[in-house]
Amino acid sequence: MVFCFSCFNFFRTRFRLSISSQSGTTPGPTNEPEAPFLPKPRYVFTMDDAMEDPSWAIPADILARRAQDRLRALGVVS
Repeated sequence: MVFCFSCFNFFRTRFRLSISSQSGTTPGPTNEPEAPFLPKPRYVFTMDDAMEDPSWAIPADILARRAQDRLRALGVVS
């Protein structure tokens, strides 16, 4: 799982500001810098993409070989 601190701080600051503005209080000063921009989202591959363009698909034998190599590296399979 990828964890992005700048994204976390950005959304945490935004959420805190929206809550405090709803309650009628003003937020105090914070030492956390606000993210000046939102990072571009990574492309998420879906099954619809594979159905539209089969060149995205990875053949099953390659996937099986990669899985076997990973298990062998972990010592699960000899």
